[in-house]
Amino acid sequence: MTPLQKMAWIEASFWIAATLVFLALLVRFGPGPAPAAFALIGLHPIAWYAMQRRSAARAFQPVLDERDQEISARASRFGFATSYVAFVLGIVGLQQYALRAGDCVPASGLMALVWLAVALQTLVRNASVILQARAQEAEGRG
Repeated sequence: MTPLQKMAWIEASFWIAATLVFLALLVRFGPGPAPAAFALIGLHPIAWYAMQRRSAARAFQPVLDERDQEISARASRFGFATSYVAFVLGIVGLQQYALRAGDCVPASGLMALVWLAVALQTLVRNASVILQARAQEAEGRG
């Protein structure tokens, strides 16, 4: 597994955990305190640091070659496009909600939409990295 794939798995696990905690808080406490779940993302640099130290202990320096850079760029574009569509559709949904609720959208709803769009972008990007890298490995073997 390449360092790019390892980082994609680690990052995806943080975002999945944060999204699940967000949904649990949303059901339990409502939309106000639910975005606090995304504070888990603050722990992500610790995971990156641990991976770097572990790699350095084995005298392995993670290097991204041209293929990894190309995979990362394609995955980032795909993740951004997906997130953009979801965000625009979410804004349209909030606008429709505001029209029915008397021109009032709670700030927590907008905050939740932003966080979920960012989570979607990251998850789609990481899934794309993993799938592209596996397809390239299979192509190299076959």
